[in-house]
Amino acid sequence: RDLVAFWRALSSDPDTEMDEPDDAPTKGRAGEYLKLIKGERTAVAVANEAQDLIELAMLAEEFDFELVIRGAYEGWTVAPQLARANVSVIVTPRSRVRPDDELNRPTGSSIENAAILRRHGVRLAIVPQQTVITLWGLGGQDLQHLPLEAAFAVRGGLPQRDAIRAITIDAAKILGVDHRVGSLEVGKDADMIVTDGDLLHYLTHVTHSFVNGRLVYEKSEDSLFNHIRPAGDADAPPPDDHWPRRLGAEY
Repeated sequence: RDLVAFWRALSSDPDTEMDEPDDAPTKGRAGEYLKLIKGERTAVAVANEAQDLIELAMLAEEFDFELVIRGAYEGWTVAPQLARANVSVIVTPRSRVRPDDELNRPTGSSIENAAILRRHGVRLAIVPQQTVITLWGLGGQDLQHLPLEAAFAVRGGLPQRDAIRAITIDAAKILGVDHRVGSLEVGKDADMIVTDGDLLHYLTHVTHSFVNGRLVYEKSEDSLFNHIRPAGDADAPPPDDHWPRRLGAEY
């Protein structure tokens, strides 16, 4: 409050004789809090249970700062409070937590969590339970978790358009990088994919990938995948011969 009073006095009278307050509140951890309250930073919290979510929402609403909550598996029970505080939420639709029968209120996770939050106007991003690429099995297979996670949100009632936004433009907005990525617009980075079917269907393949407008992947050139529906025909019969199948004879 002292700093705000000084800045206001200085803006109205550059020659003010009012002394600038001790700058200790603008240093270190307190300085970060000051930037948060001034809208220059975004707070990120991990919370799941209803009471924790309500307390965080009340804090963000009282001090008017940007807040992102990760987890929020009980968000469906307090969606109006989160929406009123303009909180953004990062959810994992496949999270499963059993309800607590000892509590006399709705508890636990719900497959409808994302749908209910979005219905109340909460901005969503969807992430899978595992966000790393492992080296066992088929390399990069882990990346398929993201569209499948979004598909589970659709299974819970989230409109498909909103589910796709939750892994593209709305996720970019939460990260503060929507000026560069997240949608197809002039001036953005031109990171994009082309698929041979429904973006969230588990059988869909990426046919082309572009990074900064440059083609970096083409399915027809990939020996592991080019034999699968080569023309994009979902009913195409399997080929008689292809490289992975030949391995069967050697094993």
